[in-house]
Amino acid sequence: EDQSNNLNKKQLEEVAMEMADVQIYLLRLAERLELDILSAVEKKMAINAKKYPAEIVKGSSKKYTEY
Repeated sequence: EDQSNNLNKKQLEEVAMEMADVQIYLLRLAERLELDILSAVEKKMAINAKKYPAEIVKGSSKKYTEY
């Protein structure tokens, strides 16, 4: 975490470009598979919110089965 909080401007730009590459790949894959990626993300976020309630898991490294 300390490393990611201390990135300089050039490093942040490099990370942004890598993230853009991943996003482009995912969008192309979703299009090819005829998937609505936004709906999939929303669905997964709802599942995660139930599985990992913020008020319980924040700051914890326990596995979800331990809650």
